[in-house]
Amino acid sequence: NYQSKELSGGNKRKLTIAMSLVGNPKIMLFDEPTSALDPVARKDVWDILQRLKEQSPDRSILLTTHHLEEAERLADNIIFLASGTVKLVGTVEQLKRDFGLGYLVEINFHDHQSPQRLIGLKADIEARIGGGFRFTDNEYAIEDRKLELKVSILEKANAMAILQAIQSQVPAEAFVSIGTNTLERAYIEIDKTLHQDALF
Repeated sequence: NYQSKELSGGNKRKLTIAMSLVGNPKIMLFDEPTSALDPVARKDVWDILQRLKEQSPDRSILLTTHHLEEAERLADNIIFLASGTVKLVGTVEQLKRDFGLGYLVEINFHDHQSPQRLIGLKADIEARIGGGFRFTDNEYAIEDRKLELKVSILEKANAMAILQAIQSQVPAEAFVSIGTNTLERAYIEIDKTLHQDALF
């Protein structure tokens, strides 16, 4: 047995989480509960909090965090604070939809591709996709063998239509993947918005 003052920072954090569960409260406040925890322990805490939500739908949990992955996994609603004031409120899906810029497309090639070739390919794909989509201005990344694109959805459409249009323009040996943006990628755009607002 150890006194709490003798525990490591991570174990102290675990102890405070355990203490907060005593009495099965309906309102729970956590201030960065996974700070100082290793990745395995952090995911264990996530599982505990997720079960608490599922077991008692009427329970309210307020959690502060700097881990966007944590917020994306646990939060029903996310509040962004800046300079002590609320700047933005929304669900994960709302924030990803409004700031995540649609789909993220990665095209990986087996051999080296020149920047000019990749920029030309980007233009060809954009023309092929048509009016339902567009590539966000200046939102692309070029590496030696990879082209990364962000696609905004202008009309009702689906990822398969984008994928088919892209595959028709790239070499058969190229590997194409497509997925929705993460909250972390959306946060980059959110952060830009918050800084712009701070200027006025």
